[in-house]
Amino acid sequence: MDDGKTPTRKRNTRGEGSRLREEIIRAAFTVLREEGSIEAVGLRPVARAAGITAPSIYPHFATVEDLLAVMREAIFAQVRDITRRAAKDTGSAALALYARAGAYVRIWVSQPAWRQLMFTAIPGHSQEAGEAAFADLVKALEECVLEGTSVSDDPRTDAAHLISALHGLVLSRTVMSAFPWPPLEKSIGDITQRIARLSVRSDVCDAP
Repeated sequence: MDDGKTPTRKRNTRGEGSRLREEIIRAAFTVLREEGSIEAVGLRPVARAAGITAPSIYPHFATVEDLLAVMREAIFAQVRDITRRAAKDTGSAALALYARAGAYVRIWVSQPAWRQLMFTAIPGHSQEAGEAAFADLVKALEECVLEGTSVSDDPRTDAAHLISALHGLVLSRTVMSAFPWPPLEKSIGDITQRIARLSVRSDVCDAP
């Protein structure tokens, strides 16, 4: 019989607190995925998803901001891994930059709640994870300059403009879905080429 109470789970034995912490994080990602918004990630909904009581979360996460900060770090770690793999063995620094840009956009399109959390500052918590991901993009553009395929004289600023433009691309296409936008892959390529000041085009620019 459903009495409306929080579902029970087997207690971890002494010394298994880290296991419960990981279960809480997984439950939080479940809530984020199912609800599609970081506003839905609260300690009570996460506790229900984990099959525990809300007070059981407090020894691990005193506030929902603490939990969101850990989730944000995990998302950035995955994004860095995905973009690195996308850029691997592309044949040139320019093609690697195009691949990174495309990977970012596809992540944001398929995981809108990830995008929301990536671009949400959490007061009182480090932004190092986001800064590290941005540093990857700066380095990728610097490599294009060294390769001679980019004439950027300020890779850091141009990388900031690129990430902003790609984010704006996703937002615009989401909000104005009925607008006759160019093919997504072409937009990614055109934006990347122009902002990164690349002298070569990628196949992504001409994809249907």
